[in-house]
Amino acid sequence: MRILLLLLVVIVLGYLLIWPTPVAPKAWEAPADPGYVGAHARNERLSSMQTRAIAPFLGPEALALTADGNVLTGTESGELLEIDADGKTRIVSRLGGRPLGLAIAGDGRIYVANAGIGLQRVTPDGKSQVLARRFAGAQIAYANSVAIAPNGLVYFTDSSTHFNPEKYGGTLEASVLDLLEHDPNGRLFRYDPESNEVDLILDRLQFPNGVAVDPSGEFLLLAETGHYRVLKVWLGGREPGRMEPLIENLPGFPDNLSLGQDGRYWLGLAAPRKALLDSLDGSPFLRKMVARLPPVFRPQAEPYAHVIAINADGDVLTDLQSSLGPLYTVTGAVEGATNLYISTLHGPEIGVIPKLALER
Repeated sequence: MRILLLLLVVIVLGYLLIWPTPVAPKAWEAPADPGYVGAHARNERLSSMQTRAIAPFLGPEALALTADGNVLTGTESGELLEIDADGKTRIVSRLGGRPLGLAIAGDGRIYVANAGIGLQRVTPDGKSQVLARRFAGAQIAYANSVAIAPNGLVYFTDSSTHFNPEKYGGTLEASVLDLLEHDPNGRLFRYDPESNEVDLILDRLQFPNGVAVDPSGEFLLLAETGHYRVLKVWLGGREPGRMEPLIENLPGFPDNLSLGQDGRYWLGLAAPRKALLDSLDGSPFLRKMVARLPPVFRPQAEPYAHVIAINADGDVLTDLQSSLGPLYTVTGAVEGATNLYISTLHGPEIGVIPKLALER
């Protein structure tokens, strides 16, 4: 029995130490987690939200609002859906891949950041076209978020050039591997609908995620998930592409960004930070061992819901949280005339909370 136990220990250690893994971690210095204090003090303001089903579909990871107030979202199985005020759902288009970020142009066409496919455009009658699948000979493997500037230029993120969601088991699994590796390889692109050209604006980003453009077109905001921060990237002036931190050391992993009303930008924090991951920031060897673990044994996201509103100076205007559900792994919010709509990575429903309820 002891021999069998010893053999098992040897096998497990050998697996953790030498089993091949695509993750090549880099050392970095994680900022000390301040926790849920100050503007981010724990609250349950999101627990009163209602839900609107999209079943049998799953995974409304990002949302957009049409001109008539209907909600658009993508699904795990590759559909683009539209949900009306009565909760009726229709399939706009079957896109394939994993539709993530959505943005609606003034002519009604929908731009989609589709992980595994690239940047797509969908007409109101559901016809789709791939606009950008590759750049400089390499695949755009993890198109994640998209936003349209006032001049019509389209900005979108490619979160990871190392971990393609289609190869590594989905967007969540690929993102975990990228965060464990922590080797900045994400990119921000610009697509010009007039010329059909794609330009690289920024690279060496640590899992760039949500993006939102200032209404004047002077700058955009970019969520850098792996560094727990939001960047301001200037689009005009004498230094286009110059970036600076807008809000740093967030208590969770920043995800989608959207432009709201009255100067607000809504940001989802998909999950609270993990003390274990931060403690391994300077230990690439140990992070490589964690990467070898089956996904079920890796650090798991704490079930929590958290969205905030910030202004263009990085001030926190509103902080909404819930540990009680009804949704968890909340990725972002979009603001309509009367409601705030909440997206989530998992499940068959979106969240809806009246804005009046948030003022009480």
